[in-house]
Amino acid sequence: MCNKRTYTLLIFGCILFCFYGCIEMNNPYSMVAPGEWRGELDLRNIQHLPSKKERTTPDTKFDFSATQNGILPFNFIVEYLNPDSLQIFLLNGSDKQLVESYRFKPNVLGAKDSIVIQFPIYDTEIKAYVQGGVMQGEWIVHYRDHYSIPFTAHLGKNFRFTDLPKPTELDFTGRWKVLITETDGSSFPAIGDFSQSGNTVTGTFETETGDYRFLQGDVIDNKLYLSTFDGAHAFLFEGELNKDGQLNGVFYSGKHYLAKWEAVRDDNYQLRDPLYITKTTTDKSSIFSGRSIDQAVISFDQDKYQGKVKLLQIMGTWCPNCYDETVFLQDWIKNHPQAQVEVVSMAYERYDNIAKNIHILKQYRDRMKIEWPIVYGGQYNVDKVNLPFIDSFSSYPTLIVFDKNNNIQRIFTGFNGPATRHYETFIREFDDIMTNLLTQ
Repeated sequence: MCNKRTYTLLIFGCILFCFYGCIEMNNPYSMVAPGEWRGELDLRNIQHLPSKKERTTPDTKFDFSATQNGILPFNFIVEYLNPDSLQIFLLNGSDKQLVESYRFKPNVLGAKDSIVIQFPIYDTEIKAYVQGGVMQGEWIVHYRDHYSIPFTAHLGKNFRFTDLPKPTELDFTGRWKVLITETDGSSFPAIGDFSQSGNTVTGTFETETGDYRFLQGDVIDNKLYLSTFDGAHAFLFEGELNKDGQLNGVFYSGKHYLAKWEAVRDDNYQLRDPLYITKTTTDKSSIFSGRSIDQAVISFDQDKYQGKVKLLQIMGTWCPNCYDETVFLQDWIKNHPQAQVEVVSMAYERYDNIAKNIHILKQYRDRMKIEWPIVYGGQYNVDKVNLPFIDSFSSYPTLIVFDKNNNIQRIFTGFNGPATRHYETFIREFDDIMTNLLTQ
């Protein structure tokens, strides 16, 4: 038998059903749900260390309060410009990077929605199915054979490595002397420069060939986790602080690179000056020449280059540090419109197909709105960059500065960009060098 309260609830339910049945609910978005998403790239197929055990509780099968080893988390935001146009921003520390290209395909005949998030400058993309607040697919690097990494993402998760941070007395803020050792036994130095607020850590690693851009992560117990994903590189650092104050851990770059790293605090540690790593082989004038991707002859003895300071940038479209340096050079030229300076880029690309590489370079130029000539140097290989006026080549990018008489005055090896605290110092030093050369 039904009592009076039951009848009342039934009547109220019928009223609500009829009311909402007469209303056509408008979908607040036409493609991917807006808001903050948390993505994951699974790098564990190269892992040499045991994964963290999943912690269980009586109420839940798995506790994902701490990310497993070998899983690279990153955050991104989906926003709508209008009902039919969205934009995506990657979030890494203080960097908010706009992803300008995507393709969305709505479900057809019961299939799931799908999206392709494209990074055309770097020739990579994320392909994923979308169902509600979940994406599942892969990150694909086209210039490498059969290279893809599993990708998942969930809506409404704004944490990086852990959503249940425990208060910590550890503070990783400061400068660390770092040694990174690769699987073949070779090693190279770096500087870890971190800033910590609560459990959240941001910063980067600086090397003699460039920085690892904007890293973000968490302190969990005595462990430090940092990651970044920018469409070009997927970097993951895992480290553990021992009783002697030394950090020991592993560094993943994509799915094929794994290295060990160790670090100790050292506020005074310095890397070699980038101006003194690559040296010129001559004290006489040097003429660079080549053919641009538009088949125009480029030579520093042409009238266009006479009596001007010249910058020769060795780069590749796949290189984020090269991208940062290109943006810097564009800004510098824009801010010095009267300066008698000419820039030429010489690019080395990943494919073994010349036509494909030229096509990628033209896309890069057009998207970046580069106004100076780009010369195709060949297929990417550090050992293949042979210029008669430098003693060796060790880093993409490398910037060679010629004076008005075609004498090499400076060679910048690598590029530590806006993710580093010394970027502003570099800008001032570059300004001083250029001012001196332009007034000679």
